[in-house]
Amino acid sequence: MPVDPVRVPDPDRHRRGEPSGHLQSAHRLTVGVLTALYVAVALLGALSAGLVVLLLVVPVTGLLGALIARGVHRALHPGVEAPLTLHLPVALNTGLLSPFVVGMETLGEDSVPVFIVLTLLCTVAGVGWAHALGPEAVGPRPQAPPRLPDAELSSLRELLRALPVDELLQEWRWSRRRLRTDPHGAVQFRDLLLEEIQQRDPTGFRAWLLDGLERDPGDHIRGDDAGGTMTGRPSGPGR
Repeated sequence: MPVDPVRVPDPDRHRRGEPSGHLQSAHRLTVGVLTALYVAVALLGALSAGLVVLLLVVPVTGLLGALIARGVHRALHPGVEAPLTLHLPVALNTGLLSPFVVGMETLGEDSVPVFIVLTLLCTVAGVGWAHALGPEAVGPRPQAPPRLPDAELSSLRELLRALPVDELLQEWRWSRRRLRTDPHGAVQFRDLLLEEIQQRDPTGFRAWLLDGLERDPGDHIRGDDAGGTMTGRPSGPGR
């Protein structure tokens, strides 16, 4: 009989920082009971609330909660738009706040045990959320991008030393396309190019750097035919 991997206990789950299935189930149950009790009291309050609360306060507070959730999401995740489904629970909870308050007033003295239960459920749910947001639940840290071997880096340096300046600049231009297919390797190669170009023409390199590396280097870096002294970089113990 094939083994269901979902039901097989994973002994390494705790070492990876992932919550167990029992903890996840307990957290979902706590949030479910908390939501059900909150909505029940809010519905009780809606029966006693006036039309102003139901037709004006509830929509306005719900919209305000959705806007706040949208702003928080944009601050935490710049450039990523949150789906509408992410804002609906927040809008619902904030919109039901006014009927919930009216419902607690309607319960009178019976609201005390309800308030205590809600406080305990909020505390338990908060502990679960804090555990989910903790650094141990993030998972293993991403590995550092692979670097070229030292032998390959040395070979590239020797190759770049033998190239004329015009070809170095051309390699720089072509390396932009490589960034799309091999970003890690292209970044290391461009670092070597920058090092070599700086050695060939320090003054032009500084001007290029001040002007922005996105500009074409040919506007500042002198070619081999500029004075006839840049056909190669001298090598020796002092280099």
